[in-house]
Amino acid sequence: MNTDSMRILIVDDDPAFSSMIAEYLRDRGHTPITVEDGDEMRKEMERGDVDLVLLDLVLPKEDGVALTQYIRSNSSVGIIILSGKGDMADRVLTLELGADDYLQKPFELRELSARINSLSRRLMRDDERVQETITSATFAGWKLDFIHRRLTAPNNDDVSLTTSEFALLEVFVKNGNQQMSRAQLVQAVRGREMKGYDRTIDIHVSRLRKKIEPAKNQPQFIQTVHGGGYMFCEPVTMATKNP
Repeated sequence: MNTDSMRILIVDDDPAFSSMIAEYLRDRGHTPITVEDGDEMRKEMERGDVDLVLLDLVLPKEDGVALTQYIRSNSSVGIIILSGKGDMADRVLTLELGADDYLQKPFELRELSARINSLSRRLMRDDERVQETITSATFAGWKLDFIHRRLTAPNNDDVSLTTSEFALLEVFVKNGNQQMSRAQLVQAVRGREMKGYDRTIDIHVSRLRKKIEPAKNQPQFIQTVHGGGYMFCEPVTMATKNP
């Protein structure tokens, strides 16, 4: 993926808003595609070649929450929620369902551009992992494949991860038994410094725990270090490329 150019799907039923965003993104070298509802979104997703979805929460027929679930169940593309609904419940819910970021309307176009650039850098790092020496990590029967960006459960089922969840699990397994502060995790996962108390990283940890922990209420792999962040405590075995 070229970080300077992304195919960005804008899902919003306000044509004026979509056109404004599309024009702004086009001027910055991206390829925007605008649709107004979930049916049109699915058609574009099925055609492939979408790198990022900008998704409104309030849409005809289906809301953005249901569409977030659909996207994440079928794809690992980036998802940024753009919504006029600013309450914390909506933010937490969409992040738990698999969105990578949430931006409340109205917003500065420069901030949207910064969020897109941050996410594209993470996606680019994922693509470049093919060139890294470490190819996969295993722990407690789980396998995290860095080349194909795939997590396989002990029963050999593939488990879907968002871009942020994959980046978070990667930093955990590569730093096993090391205390990681929230600021360090935010920097690793979101590519920016943490300002104040960023609850987003806690949401991503909670969501990741639901997917990999043997017991929901008793974390075995990702332990909370009270006042100090998190630590991955399960032994990890790394696989490397043959010389």
